[in-house]
Amino acid sequence: LVPAEAVARQVIATVKKFRESADDQPERQHLPGHLTGAAQSPLAKAVLSYARNAWADITDTGNAALLAAGRALRVDHDDYLKVWALCRPQIGADVIFFDEAQDVNAVMRQVILDQPTQTIVVGDSHQSIYGFRGAIDALKDWPADVVLPLTQSWRFGPEAAEFGNLFLRSLGSELLLEGNPALDTQLNRADDPDAILCRTNATAVAEVFSGLESGKRTALAGGGQAIKDIAKAARDLQAGRGTKHPDLSRFSDWDEVRAYAEQEEDGKSLQVLVRLVDRHGPEGLIDMISRLTPEGDAKNPPQLTISTVHKAKGREWDAVRIAGDFRGPVTDPETGDTTWPSPEERRLAYVAATRAQGLLETGS
Repeated sequence: LVPAEAVARQVIATVKKFRESADDQPERQHLPGHLTGAAQSPLAKAVLSYARNAWADITDTGNAALLAAGRALRVDHDDYLKVWALCRPQIGADVIFFDEAQDVNAVMRQVILDQPTQTIVVGDSHQSIYGFRGAIDALKDWPADVVLPLTQSWRFGPEAAEFGNLFLRSLGSELLLEGNPALDTQLNRADDPDAILCRTNATAVAEVFSGLESGKRTALAGGGQAIKDIAKAARDLQAGRGTKHPDLSRFSDWDEVRAYAEQEEDGKSLQVLVRLVDRHGPEGLIDMISRLTPEGDAKNPPQLTISTVHKAKGREWDAVRIAGDFRGPVTDPETGDTTWPSPEERRLAYVAATRAQGLLETGS
């Protein structure tokens, strides 16, 4: 027998995968990975049936009172985006400019493809870094009439561009960067950076603690509210009180969250947060967040901004230090064979390498 809580998690995972797709209703292909190969099993059939019922519940406009009373499934942004997409909307515009097309989900790709008007699609396949969230690179097979390269950067100088090209070459790119000849971006030590870019949330939190301990006004890109909310929920679960946090409300205690993150395929997204709570404690994380300087504080701006590369996408700073948690190629001393990081890891490093305007410390 499969515990009801485990079935519920698989149902929610199925609904989530369906919402990101261009499909009209939950189907077998939306089941969690371990069930797609056994789609005819009783468990798979039950999960799919419950997922269809769950989607019907989420989209039932008569459920407002039940939702307010906590007796209906919560509706969030991805739900009503999917509902809107299923209505086959027509966007009343003469031209549609669709940016960051290398990191979109299938549902938005289909919405834009369905529009009868002129569409300009912009993106960089080598900056596709959100696959772990279900994003796809829509540029790869977009039915374009005209394809134009955009390789000139005005953010940084030729030396920084050539550093970025190291990653593009490793990815087999046909296009390479050209730097701004009017800028002299240096690759050197950055003792007092404006930003530190990290590969993982865990490293970002460690850098925040370090920045605060040094006395600097420190900001965390995107703010720390999500971490604070998780920490509060963890504190409640550790005390056996349960929580209303949308990602953790189905768990009865913290040990159950930890086991789910370690053992379940769909729990991987919680692994870093579980480690942060276990390492620093809920109160340590809550205190850290309370000491942050808001990024947009014009009167007292941060001296240092800590960011994951995912949060740094599209942003720039004068002096940037790359943190020490990026993976590089590893050579076997016996065979001489070199193992490269995955293409996704190299794309992430490429994004990190192209955020600095004046000074870049390349770190790891």
